[in-house]
Amino acid sequence: AAISGHIRISAYDLQRFRNFIPIGQTLKGSLLGDATISGRVGSPQLNGTLNGDNLYYRNQEVGVILSNGSLRSRLIGQRWHIDSLRFQRGGTVTLSGDVNLNTGSPDVDVTALFDHYITLDRPSRRLVLSGDSKLVYTVAKGVMLTGTLKADSGRFGFQKSGMPTLDDDVVVLGEKPKEKKTAMLLAMNLMLDLNNSVRFSGEGLDVMLGGKLNLIAQPGQDVQGVGTVTVVKGHYKAYGQNLEITKGNISFVGPLGNPNLNIRAERRLSPVGAGVEVLGNLEYPRISLVADEPMSEKDKLSWLILNRASSGSDGDEAALASAASAL
Repeated sequence: AAISGHIRISAYDLQRFRNFIPIGQTLKGSLLGDATISGRVGSPQLNGTLNGDNLYYRNQEVGVILSNGSLRSRLIGQRWHIDSLRFQRGGTVTLSGDVNLNTGSPDVDVTALFDHYITLDRPSRRLVLSGDSKLVYTVAKGVMLTGTLKADSGRFGFQKSGMPTLDDDVVVLGEKPKEKKTAMLLAMNLMLDLNNSVRFSGEGLDVMLGGKLNLIAQPGQDVQGVGTVTVVKGHYKAYGQNLEITKGNISFVGPLGNPNLNIRAERRLSPVGAGVEVLGNLEYPRISLVADEPMSEKDKLSWLILNRASSGSDGDEAALASAASAL
C-alpha cells in the first residue's frame, strides 16, 4: 500500500532524554528535523533535513568528550546523508558520510577528519589527534576501520588507586550469571604515528614515546601490531636510583601483548655506564647488568647501586644483596 505523510522532530533540549542513556554518559543540545514520507509500506521514502546545534556528548568512563557540535544532514529516500557533523574542542573533528536505512540494521560509511582534537581527556588518559579515518559497518562484515592518525600530544599513566573488582572466575551465589555478549566483528588497518609526543608515566617510569605502529585486525582475531615504538627520552626509578633510558626500542611483529624489547637504562652520570639491559619478548625478557668496561657482575651491581666498586664491607654486601634480590 502507498503511504504519504509529514514528520517533524523538535527536540530543543536533548538533556531531557537523560533517563534513556546509560549512567555516566551525558547528552545535550538541540535536534530539529523536517521530512516528507512517501513510497510504500515496508519501503518508505524520506525526504527532508535533520540538523542539530550546541551538541554535547560525554562518556565519563572512557574519557571521550564531544562538544560545541553542529549537525547538517539530509534524508534522501532510504539514505541519511551526513553533510557535516562537527565538534570543536581544542581543535576540530568533522564526520561526513552516509547511513543506509533500507536494511533491518543500518549500514554505515563515514569519514572522520581530526585536526588537533582532544579525543581522550581523563587524568590518566589524554590524547590529541590529527589525521583521517574511515569507518564502514555492515551486519554481515561488522566494523572496518582504516586511516592514518598522528598524536599531536598524549599523556598516559596508571591511576594511583581504584575500586576493587572481582575476577571473572568468581561466582557470587544468588546472583544471576552475566550473559556473555557476542563480540562485534572488527577489521582494522590503522596507522598510528606517536610523533615523539606521547608521554607515559607510572610505576617509576616516565618516558616520551615516538615511532609508528600499524594496527591490524581481522574479524574474530586479536589486534596485531607491526612497527616500533621508541623511547625518545625518559628515566626509570628503580633500586633507589634514577636510571636514564639511553636506548629504548619496543618492536611489534604480532600480538600487541607480547612485543620484543631492546632497552638499556643507565645510572645517571655513572663514570662506567653501569645499568640494566632488557632483551627478548615481554613474556620472557632477559635482564642483565651492563657497563662500558669489562668487570664482574658484582662490580656492575656495585657501580649501579653505590656508584663505586664494592669495598667488601658488611654494609656494601647487604646493600648489594638487597639490590640483587630486587633485580
